[in-house]
Amino acid sequence: MAHDKMTPAVSRDKDARAELGSWLKTLREAQGLSQRQLADALDLDYYTFISQLETGRGKIPSARYRDWAKALEQEPKAFMTILLSYYEQKPMRCSSATLKKIKASTYRPQSTP
Repeated sequence: MAHDKMTPAVSRDKDARAELGSWLKTLREAQGLSQRQLADALDLDYYTFISQLETGRGKIPSARYRDWAKALEQEPKAFMTILLSYYEQKPMRCSSATLKKIKASTYRPQSTP
C-alpha cells in the first residue's frame, strides 16, 4: 500500500519537471540560443546539462537562478518564482492565475538599460 501512495507524487513531480523543462526550452529558443550557446553564456562545462533540464531531468542550482534569468533575459524575481513553484511545490504555491500571469510576462525579452 505504501508504494501506491508514493507513485502519484513521483509522477506529478516528473510531469512538473517536464513542463518546466519545456518552458525553459521555449525561453531559450525565444532568445535564438542553441543549447551550447546557453551553456556558454552560463559558463557551464557541458551543454548536455541544458538538454537534461529541458527534458525534465535535473535542477538548476539555486545559486544560479539569477544567472539563468539574465541569460534568458527574464526579470529575476518572476523567473525565480516560476522555478520555485515547480521545484518547491509543497512549500510555495501560486494560484494558477498568478502563475499564468507570471509565465506570460516572462516570455517577452526584457529590455536592458
